[in-house]
Amino acid sequence: MRIRRILKKQIPFHYPRKEYENAPLQRLITMFQRHTDNKALVERLRQAMKSRHYIAHRVIEDYMGHHEKEPKVARRISRELKKLEDDGYDLIEEFQKELRTVYDAKDFVRELFGQPRDI
Repeated sequence: MRIRRILKKQIPFHYPRKEYENAPLQRLITMFQRHTDNKALVERLRQAMKSRHYIAHRVIEDYMGHHEKEPKVARRISRELKKLEDDGYDLIEEFQKELRTVYDAKDFVRELFGQPRDI
């Protein structure tokens, strides 16, 4: 419901709530892909999904397995996590920029058709 309110009068959004509310990330990326021409961003989102799976399901085990026995490996894992965090923030910024293009396009259309033109 929140997505529908955000997008109201911005772009058509005809998805029932049950299709996106608890949808897997892969499905959400596929839905987003239908509303953007930014293929590089879609690919980054897909790569981020792989990183998310690693963080959610493996990193603690990897880190704890090396924490005591091999501190250098544990530090490397920590550095990799920091890089993933930074990459995640960059990805969010790029995603927000892409969303702003939707708003900018709407403003352009409103200006183009909403004001009388002298020809």
